Amino acid sequence: MEVDPRKIKALCALKGVKVSALQEVLGLKSRTTIYNKLNGTSKFTLNDVAKITSYFNVSIETILK
Repeated sequence: MEVDPRKIKALCALKGVKVSALQEVLGLKSRTTIYNKLNGTSKFTLNDVAKITSYFNVSIETILK
């Protein structure tokens, strides 16, 4: 399972969700961490995927490559 960060960015843009809000949803303390995940430097965990799909009310397939 590989998450496509571009699809998460697109969801944020579509729903008007700021990076800081996504950071809060994921429980990340560092802004650098969320940017690294969105830029593909770091990977999203399974827990991250569950939180993102729940927050946006989408299926997992929506954010996979």
